[in-house]
Amino acid sequence: MSYKLNIVELKKVPRPETFLTKDELKTLAGFKLQKRRDEWLAGRYALKSLAERFFSFNVLQMEVKNDSSGLPRLVVPGGTTMPVSITHSGIYAAAAVALNGDNIGLDIEAVERRWSFRHRSCHRTCTVPESVFGSRR
Repeated sequence: MSYKLNIVELKKVPRPETFLTKDELKTLAGFKLQKRRDEWLAGRYALKSLAERFFSFNVLQMEVKNDSSGLPRLVVPGGTTMPVSITHSGIYAAAAVALNGDNIGLDIEAVERRWSFRHRSCHRTCTVPESVFGSRR
């Protein structure tokens, strides 16, 4: 499978009106939680900036729409749709475009360093976040 990938930090996303269409701005306005707005916005920015860079499309001439099964598609000038995947976790959002027309799936996940230990009352390995004990270097 041939694809293009873009990862962005949520805090580096420009103002929505610089890359969202009127319909996308309406969708954005419908989110009640700021966290959800930021994640959705960063995913769209990751996708549109990727398409602008690799395919030379203007970001305001592209729109992300869901197909009948709920999968996101990038609609580019001329009406062509491209299979895409959008994901977010923590402070990052990412998007990928399949270049051969296949569906594509992408997932990112924030990884946290953890400590494992055994205790005499515990017959299995217990895992806890590093933040519980602090850094041990």
